[in-house]
Amino acid sequence: MRREYLGNDGPDIMSRARSAPELTTRKVRRSLWEWWTGRTSETEQSETARLREELAQVKSELCEQVQNNKSLQQKLEERKREKDRHAASLKDCKAKLKRVMAELAESEEAVARAKIAQHRLLKQIREQEMILCDARAGFHEQWEEAKVEHEKKVQELQQQLAESNQLLEQLNKEKEVSQSDKEKAHATLAKLQRSSRGSKY
Repeated sequence: MRREYLGNDGPDIMSRARSAPELTTRKVRRSLWEWWTGRTSETEQSETARLREELAQVKSELCEQVQNNKSLQQKLEERKREKDRHAASLKDCKAKLKRVMAELAESEEAVARAKIAQHRLLKQIREQEMILCDARAGFHEQWEEAKVEHEKKVQELQQQLAESNQLLEQLNKEKEVSQSDKEKAHATLAKLQRSSRGSKY
């Protein structure tokens, strides 16, 4: 009856209702309601489809943002691990430098002790030479005995002096090695500090 008397549009329903007295007010209201609900259903479907498209787009953007956040978090964690590695290397380098400095101090102290011992030996040699000179002014036999004793003593002192020189040379070599290790440690420390400052930015 709707298609026969009323058509599909609201204004057409009213015009046909005026030209068709047999239509009751209830029928007109029912036709108007059916027309309105049909239009509303189409609008809701269209709006629902649009909202679904927007929701899908928002979900896609949200997934992309989450992925970007994960990537950024991974980069930040990698930077933190790199910073921790630099800090550990810097700490090890400082500890090594401290050990090298201590070894260098011990080596310098040993060199000083060796020089003192060498000075004492040279003093003893000069004293023995003075004794020999004094002995030469005395009796010939005493001079010969003193000479033999002196030469024996001198040989012993020269042997001790050679050993002292050898020890001093060894200590000097160790000192040079310690100095080289110190310079290398300083260079490594400076390099790590520059790298650490670069990683902060």
